Amino acid sequence: MVINSLKSIFLLRLDSSSTMAFRWPSVRDDIALATEVARERPVKPIEWDKIAESLSKLFSNDEKKVSFKGRGCRERMDRILAKYKEEDAKSLKR
Repeated sequence: MVINSLKSIFLLRLDSSSTMAFRWPSVRDDIALATEVARERPVKPIEWDKIAESLSKLFSNDEKKVSFKGRGCRERMDRILAKYKEEDAKSLKR
């Protein structure tokens, strides 16, 4: 399924001494990323860092802290767009 193929791993920091993999657990997380990208229209790395900071705050809670990097957000968005284009091209051929 498309949703499963969109899942990827990002590193996050739970505290200053450990890291673990973060999987985008739902489509809502991808939508949150896409919403921030549409709002900010990032081009420069510092603009992607701003999006990463915003998403880090959004996904963090009292139990765990999430820390994204701009590059990870950009790569995730690139994968989402590539998958969309691939699916769109398939549907146009039908």
